[in-house]
Amino acid sequence: MAQLDSAKKRAFSYLSELRETLAVRQFFSEIIIGRNGELMGAFGYDAAVRARLTEAARLKATPPAALYRGLFVQANSIFEAYVRDLSSIVAENMASKATKYSELPENFRLQHIHLSGQILQHMKTGTLAGQKFDFGRLTNALGQCFSDFDTFSIMPEVFTLMMGNVTPDRLENLFEKIGLPEPFNPGVGRSGAIKKVFGEARHTSAAKLAKDKLQEVVGVRNTLIHGDLSATVEQSDLNGAIDFLEAMIEALDELARPCIV
Repeated sequence: MAQLDSAKKRAFSYLSELRETLAVRQFFSEIIIGRNGELMGAFGYDAAVRARLTEAARLKATPPAALYRGLFVQANSIFEAYVRDLSSIVAENMASKATKYSELPENFRLQHIHLSGQILQHMKTGTLAGQKFDFGRLTNALGQCFSDFDTFSIMPEVFTLMMGNVTPDRLENLFEKIGLPEPFNPGVGRSGAIKKVFGEARHTSAAKLAKDKLQEVVGVRNTLIHGDLSATVEQSDLNGAIDFLEAMIEALDELARPCIV
């Protein structure tokens, strides 16, 4: 359980940083800009501070859109990183229950082999998704698995390396591959965190709202990341996305914990 605790704590910490960044921007607007005249008077003796305050005042009309768009993309990245961490923890736990690779559930092994094969197709390039990748580590792990040694490693990140964005469909497919319950049937709909976000007490309805919201959040992320800088993200949109993704992390943690023994 310690690994699950660490993964959730890390994700929550990163999301908290986003909230604090928003707070800093708000303080700047309310105090440095909103009380600029008073500050100029208070620091009349310090020419350097007055110059900085004057410079800050010139920025009062600068829209926060660029900040909101960037933080929205980061919030999605934090959630994706958490899902990858969760997947690796669950897959590693699954592997730890067997003394040999052949003792693992058949579907788990088939998915592991299939996904490993997809990754190895990129071996000649030496990279995976544009990043340098240690293919030797993967081939060594597969050698241990296929030799059915008493000690083996599955390299659990193979389940998410080729996954891409965490859409609802991909999350459902991932959970099926690693042996977790369906995330939206009702899955996360049972979580108090998700019910609170949507103000919905019914499991099935909360699950559907969560699935639709995740699709929406990923859609906005894709629009932004692919260069449509005309897309509008308001502070309320960003706060809503952060609150939702935090609730999703809590709900997925609750869903996975009974499977970790």
